[in-house]
Amino acid sequence: MIPLTLISGFLGAGKTSFLSHLIKTRDENTGKLAVIINEFASLGLDGVQLPDGDYDKWELNKGSIFCICLRTDFIALLKKIVDEIKPDEIWVEATGIADVSEIFKMISVPFLREKLYIRSNVCLVDPNTIFKVLKTLRAASEQIKLADAVILNKTDTVSEEILSKTETEIRTLNTNVPIFRAVNAKIDQSIIPCFNIPRLDIANSHGHKPQPVSSVSITEDWTISADKFKNVLESYGDKIWRVKGRLKTPDGNVWVEGISGKLQFTTCPENISLPAPTSIAIIGKGLNKEEILKECEGVKV
Repeated sequence: MIPLTLISGFLGAGKTSFLSHLIKTRDENTGKLAVIINEFASLGLDGVQLPDGDYDKWELNKGSIFCICLRTDFIALLKKIVDEIKPDEIWVEATGIADVSEIFKMISVPFLREKLYIRSNVCLVDPNTIFKVLKTLRAASEQIKLADAVILNKTDTVSEEILSKTETEIRTLNTNVPIFRAVNAKIDQSIIPCFNIPRLDIANSHGHKPQPVSSVSITEDWTISADKFKNVLESYGDKIWRVKGRLKTPDGNVWVEGISGKLQFTTCPENISLPAPTSIAIIGKGLNKEEILKECEGVKV
């Protein structure tokens, strides 16, 4: 049977960084690898950030693979990978708002349950946002509750007091889960026991009803100053959970990363294929796409 490793965690916790690190440090002699990237937005920004390597990659965008909108597509893709690619292992990066309890139901369909098993659910946690997230999104607590290992990421950005408080909160949700501290999601795969020991508990969970999460994609030939773009989005405050993508500014392209409405701009990676010069994905609660597009268009150069 083929082991499937799930990488979960709320938006911005460092899942793509962790997956990139695993790919870079993986021993290719361990066999053929298949990677599935799931984004709630439609742009595929996580997939373009992964490093090159000897692996097969698929992307499922425009929704969570764990909700009805993409469930059938995900099951069909898994069947295709199992039957045609025949990998030795599968890694799945779930969208940050995924209710991971649903994966047990999907793997239990007849033509998959004899070929796949869930090896582990590795959940990444950002100590900067986790307490707010647990109050905002029910699925976030489910990700931790069902984790076989938790990576407490970004440990260099907060105090020891906050790290200890975060670990205590994790323990209230998942008493015995191993917790590993990391910076930039870099951790030695070999120290995570569940990467090599298959989980035995495959009990189903009832899951939750979908929550009002919306996605806005900007794919335009717009030139916008970084400061003006930042002012527009930060005016939405906690309504915006995640921002990611490339922004064309008067000074050149920059890469945008934002969590809980707070934006940062860094050097834009080269040779990234995106639909337009400005390609940004915005995810949050109750967002009005037309309103955001109009505001951004209003500050373009």
